[in-house]
Amino acid sequence: MVLGGDAGKERGDGATARLPDRFSRSTDLLTTVIDGDIVALSLSRDCYFGMSGTGVRVWELLETPHSIDDLVTLICCEFMVDEATARADIIAFVSELHQNRLLEPAV
Repeated sequence: MVLGGDAGKERGDGATARLPDRFSRSTDLLTTVIDGDIVALSLSRDCYFGMSGTGVRVWELLETPHSIDDLVTLICCEFMVDEATARADIIAFVSELHQNRLLEPAV
C-alpha cells in the first residue's frame, strides 16, 4: 500500500486523528487508474495522491462505506496475509488517507 504525492508529504504534527467507525471515499476527488495504480486528485487541496499494490484494492472497497474490521476481513480473504499484519497495514494506510482528507465519515 502506497500513498504519495504532493500532499502525502504534509504530515502536520504527526499525530493520527481518530478514525470514524465507518468511512468511505471523499466526494472531493477525481480518480483514475494508470498501469494498475490509482491516481487521485483532490480538488479542494489542489494536490494528487498515488496508490499501488494492496492499497488499490482497499481504495476500491472504500467506494462503499466500510470499517477497519470489514477491510481486514475482506483483505485476509483475498490475499495471503495474516490478520495482525493486514490490520496494522490497513490502519496505517487508512489513517494516512483520513489525515489527507481522502476519506470521510460514512453517513
